[in-house]
Amino acid sequence: MIDSAVQQYSSDIVSMRLRQAGLSVEAIEPIETTYENAASDERQTGGILAGIIPLMVVLSLASGGVAAATDLVAGEKERGTLESLLTTPIAANQILTAKLLAVMVMSCISATASLLSLSFVFRWGPLKVDGTDLSFGFLSPASLAVLAATIVLLAALFAGLELTLSTVAKSFKEGQTYMTGVVILAMIPSYMLMPIHPVDIPALYYVLPVFNGVALCKEAFYGEVDPLHTLIGLGTSLLYVTAIIAATARLFRREGAVVR
Repeated sequence: MIDSAVQQYSSDIVSMRLRQAGLSVEAIEPIETTYENAASDERQTGGILAGIIPLMVVLSLASGGVAAATDLVAGEKERGTLESLLTTPIAANQILTAKLLAVMVMSCISATASLLSLSFVFRWGPLKVDGTDLSFGFLSPASLAVLAATIVLLAALFAGLELTLSTVAKSFKEGQTYMTGVVILAMIPSYMLMPIHPVDIPALYYVLPVFNGVALCKEAFYGEVDPLHTLIGLGTSLLYVTAIIAATARLFRREGAVVR
């Protein structure tokens, strides 16, 4: 407030002296700069959503399958039903695959519900930021394809990690404690990349786990999908998913890990 008052007082003095000298304000300010946002409404909407949606999607994927993953291994192990299940004429890898798909489905349902609820709010709110309507109508087929592939791979990554922790846990409560780390793992990259513009994301983040998924989500919503970034991000995500599922399968085949 003081600074504003001093600037106004200084401006009044300058204007008075210019009038006394027979000059106008334009004599000392010959050029005036006008700023205008040249981005389209879709690009402005995407820029806003790119900072919000990836955080919601990743956290929904990480937390949506926690309850199912904890109960499907640690819970069954505590109840003694997993031993009976393993005695059936079904391969352990098939049982693990079914549990993995169940956790993935729960995670994807959670993420889809978050997107749909947010879409309804944007559509019937209505919400506007600087005169820009917020909606998902600007997403192109390429952006939707990248977003869907990213969500599926992130769901598989979190599902494999959660099943691994659930297999290691000796009880249901212990499994719930371990699952907190998965949510924190999802929060760190989401919050780190939240303020960064999609075009300013370092190339290293497209290689790191979870970071690559958040970066691709931001690109998809911004409408600036880079084929090289997509290839690197999805490729490395697939490698991480394969590694975590292989580690989970190896652990699941150990009798001491699945039998209480």
